[in-house]
Amino acid sequence: MTDAQGKAEAFQASRQFWKFEVEGWDRPLSLKEVEQAIKDKSAEKLKLYNFLRPAVRETIQGQIDYLNEVKRDVQKQLAAKELSIGKGLGAADVRYQITSREVEQTQKVRAEQGRQMPAPVNQGEELIRIDAVASRNKDASLLQYVYAQTREKVLNNPSPQSLSRVRGRAIMARIDMLEEAERLNAALQYGDFRQISLKYAQGLDYTKSLREVSPKNALETIIRFFTDSQEQKREQRELTDAVRWQQERAEDRANKAKDFSYVMDRILGDHCRAAGVSPDKVTPMLSEQQIAEVRDFAERMPYVSRIRRDFNDAANQAERGLDERAAAAARESQQMPTHDRPAAPAEQGLSQQTPTFDRSYRDAPSCGR
Repeated sequence: MTDAQGKAEAFQASRQFWKFEVEGWDRPLSLKEVEQAIKDKSAEKLKLYNFLRPAVRETIQGQIDYLNEVKRDVQKQLAAKELSIGKGLGAADVRYQITSREVEQTQKVRAEQGRQMPAPVNQGEELIRIDAVASRNKDASLLQYVYAQTREKVLNNPSPQSLSRVRGRAIMARIDMLEEAERLNAALQYGDFRQISLKYAQGLDYTKSLREVSPKNALETIIRFFTDSQEQKREQRELTDAVRWQQERAEDRANKAKDFSYVMDRILGDHCRAAGVSPDKVTPMLSEQQIAEVRDFAERMPYVSRIRRDFNDAANQAERGLDERAAAAARESQQMPTHDRPAAPAEQGLSQQTPTFDRSYRDAPSCGR
């Protein structure tokens, strides 16, 4: 249910940026891109040197008409995508309600028998699944639960591989925290200027910013109070509510990412104390994609900042570790006959899991193909 809600919220927050295939175009288009193209062409049509040339005006108007057709195509695909996401959310809600009723019924029966519900016990694959849910949703309390279930086992003489995995997760959690903080600052600073998706009465999307529809001064505020239509007032209220919702959502995501990173840092500290090593001496285990993401984030930081230096050092360490693991795997593959290779053991426990970091809920432009 939480996963489905996260996908639905991410879609609602960035629907104007979702890209769709349109016939005749060699690249996907978003609603915002098409509307911006229509605005540019409309402004070009009204320029004096074009206004005085009927043939040019007709050509530009034809381009505007075509772009309006493209816009309707994108709007219909957006509506279809929203319907699909809504169905997924509805199905998740049904499963959640059924499961909740089963739990309530069990609690009721045990209460009638004078017994309480026992404490939860999870292990093995169950903990891995729970940890994956916690990572996807940046749920610090769920992560703490998984860690509490595995703490004694993973801190009993932790291996270098366990330390590397935990530090890799801690680094990616810290990047998530800093990126969500940036998004929160941007939402607070530029909320009035952002293009927000609204709906016509027919249920199709269009975009406007709060700045476009808000009065520019006190006099305009007084005049528009009496002259604006009910539709204009409704549009302004919806834009105001949408901007506030996006800011509240950004704040909630920033707080979740901060709490999740704090728990990961605490887990890393426990592992390092148990192993008797300093965290910055542990080589983080990251994939090539994650190393590239760490370096990209470091490049956005000020040149002399400590954050930039720390992340660059971590990326260099992770790259060396990745090369060493690849070389060791190649040597082992060459030395061991195929029929003698043992099956990979099922890894259990928080520090024994390969770090995975789901980016599907981000608000970056998505392609709805």
